[in-house]
Amino acid sequence: MNIHYSKAELMKLRSRIQNPFFFKNYFRWGNVKFYLALLGTVLGKPSLLLDMGRRIAKTGRLEVLAEGIFAEYQRRKLTEKKAPNFFAKIS
Repeated sequence: MNIHYSKAELMKLRSRIQNPFFFKNYFRWGNVKFYLALLGTVLGKPSLLLDMGRRIAKTGRLEVLAEGIFAEYQRRKLTEKKAPNFFAKIS
């Protein structure tokens, strides 16, 4: 079986199929509290959106945004557990 598409064409075709299902798979009304936590992560690190925008432009996949924000959210959550906020005890 021969494939008559280049690598770039296959990536573009995959993105065209995959991107419409992105919203259907990721966004649910029951997860509003979690989405607000992710929004706080984005607002806490605006450069994250620039980095993810570059990756989206390179790959054409919208899932890159969700993956990047979630990875930053997990990283922040982990570092908060290791280094608790000592200033909260003072006030």
